[in-house]
Amino acid sequence: MMNLMQLGLKIHAAALHRAAGEFVEYRSGLKRGRVKAVVAESVFEESDGEAMIEVKTVDFLIEPSELERIGVTEPSRGDQITRKSGEVFDTCPGAKDSVWDWSDAANQTFYQIHTLRRKRESC
Repeated sequence: MMNLMQLGLKIHAAALHRAAGEFVEYRSGLKRGRVKAVVAESVFEESDGEAMIEVKTVDFLIEPSELERIGVTEPSRGDQITRKSGEVFDTCPGAKDSVWDWSDAANQTFYQIHTLRRKRESC
């Protein structure tokens, strides 16, 4: 049974998806399709005691049902996301060596897919 906080988070997630979502093309191997995603970011920091590295990833919040609709069971390394602007993003592992986390672990509403923007090829 869902408590009041979980219900509030679920309503907020649905409103965010409706208001800030955009259609992107998701490609996983030979499977591809248009899905709705919310663009976000994550910051990962790692230190060896002497130096610290900070990496920012562009994250795409996508409902699992959106990916299932195009035949993808779960995001994986090597998948690509293309925005309407033509920018291409490649999935990359985050802090847990996984290309995705749940955006909200309790409800598992969205995959939070970690990506890096592909640099444009030069001539």
